[in-house]
Amino acid sequence: MPGVGKTTLAVHLAHQLAARYPDGQLHADLRGFDSGDSVMTPAEALRGFLWSLGVAPAAIPAELHAQAGLYRSILAERRMLILLDNCRDWDQIRHLLPGTGGSLVIATSRRRITGVSGPAGAHPLHLDLLTDAEARELLTRRLGDAATAAPAAVDEIIARCGRLPLALALVATRSVGRPGLSLPAVAGELAEADGRLAGFGDAHADLEAIFSWSYRALTPEAARLFRLLPLHPARELSTEAAAALGGLSLRSARGLLAELGAQLLVQPGDGRWRMHDLLRAYAVELGEEHDDAAERDAAIERVYDYYQLSAYAAHLPLLPQVPLPEPEPSERGVTGRGFTGRADAMAWFAAEQRVLTDIVARVTERGRPRTAWQIALALQNFFQDTAQFKQWAATASTGLAATGDDPAAQALLHRSLAGACYFLADLDRGLSHLQHARALFDRLGRRTEQGHVENNIAEIRLDQRRYHEAIRHAEAARALFRAEGNVRGATNALLAIARAQGWLGRQAEALGMFVEAWRQFEALGDLHGVGTTQAWLAHTYSMIDDLPHAMATWQQAIDTFRAARATHHTAEVLVSIGDFHSANGDPALAGQAWSEALAELDGTDSPMARRIRDRLLWHR
Repeated sequence: MPGVGKTTLAVHLAHQLAARYPDGQLHADLRGFDSGDSVMTPAEALRGFLWSLGVAPAAIPAELHAQAGLYRSILAERRMLILLDNCRDWDQIRHLLPGTGGSLVIATSRRRITGVSGPAGAHPLHLDLLTDAEARELLTRRLGDAATAAPAAVDEIIARCGRLPLALALVATRSVGRPGLSLPAVAGELAEADGRLAGFGDAHADLEAIFSWSYRALTPEAARLFRLLPLHPARELSTEAAAALGGLSLRSARGLLAELGAQLLVQPGDGRWRMHDLLRAYAVELGEEHDDAAERDAAIERVYDYYQLSAYAAHLPLLPQVPLPEPEPSERGVTGRGFTGRADAMAWFAAEQRVLTDIVARVTERGRPRTAWQIALALQNFFQDTAQFKQWAATASTGLAATGDDPAAQALLHRSLAGACYFLADLDRGLSHLQHARALFDRLGRRTEQGHVENNIAEIRLDQRRYHEAIRHAEAARALFRAEGNVRGATNALLAIARAQGWLGRQAEALGMFVEAWRQFEALGDLHGVGTTQAWLAHTYSMIDDLPHAMATWQQAIDTFRAARATHHTAEVLVSIGDFHSANGDPALAGQAWSEALAELDGTDSPMARRIRDRLLWHR
């Protein structure tokens, strides 16, 4: 049950056993008994574990079975201790078990998990309430002579706390913090308390009164923040998000959170703050009782401002082709988070992904459609780089539904959806979205955005082997970009033209264009552009049987994409190498290259992964 000491026992046991597992520990609160979508999925837990194990975001597979496979392959060579807290059922944790190897899992749950002991070799341990003797020992250890001197008061406290470890621990902590208060007085306060915490029946005594001791000891500012914390969309939050929620400076928020953290919050090593679910329920009751609707509503608006502004700031280091329109400054004085570069932004998106997608889904109901579609667009590059194409499509669709009658927003979301469709190999639907976007941008006179759409259409036509049409769209894009002075866009268009020329048998022309594009991308510092150009230049060399130049340039492309952590593009290069070897009668080298490509993708939802598997099966 909640508060019976599952997590405390699990953490204590983990500390006791740490020396036996020298390769470290992993910890996840699976939130198995939270409501609705806030329950952590196995894929979300695995993504966090793989991130902690040093796997780059772009290298983490999108498919659950592939994530589990990568996770188990890493742990097979290690001895680690994995703590899975608040598990809902067997299905939630079975993918998180390490399989073979010398690792240990400690899992906690509020219910008995059926199916675990046989296949996993697990040993279930049911935690009941403390006995009277155990409860007395707990209080005596914490209170010392005071407990020994007042046995009747100790018995009364144990009875009022229902022998629940959490309640007893809170009583002891507050008693130590109030040295002028005798244990008989503590027992008297418990006896006089009327309220009960929602969700606990008659079997458990007055936790609300126990929580109220900690609450009444807070400064008014900390008490207010405590009441507002449950309004945050997730069960955990950063210091910056807490500051926005409370309308506080970052410095003030740090101080108040530290005050709350003494008894009412937990701050794990990731720097985020979590509230026990019982305390959260208590804070909800307090907020509804003491804070008017307008104040609570303003807190929600502030935290949405924070995420909208921060998502905008985070998407800029990811070098989007079309940056978002800059959000209006917050009317409530909220500022967004700053980012030091790409890695910082990617880490923030990974930590806040669940919150951001939740906000996209709900803010339209609060009359904030712009927040919904802007955050959806801000997530685009993160989803692309982490190969979360289905999540990208779902979030962008929700964002598109929020655009209303805003044609510029509609055009941007249509183009974003086209990108998700392209990576999901749904080219016809992607083309339809691009045609919608092109018509809207044309009506708005947005020439740069028109250029991007024309170039995206050229990409689809290249995949469809309609090379003359691809050239026509890429040339239109290049003209638009040149008119706007957009060198990067014009270079991307040149790259598309060169690819089409190569496929049409005009390799000499293509080679010259690729060399020019390479030079331009290097001058721009665009690693993705450089790598793509190198890959296609190598392919063109292979077309004219210049094998030394082809292999050397393909290797340059692999090095460039790996430096950019672009695993999807690295795999594309390896597929090209494998295809070349296959066409030239060397199935062993072909299979080696395709296997390396599949390892790069490692089971993402990219259709390319399925095509690689087909190649490998066909060559067996």
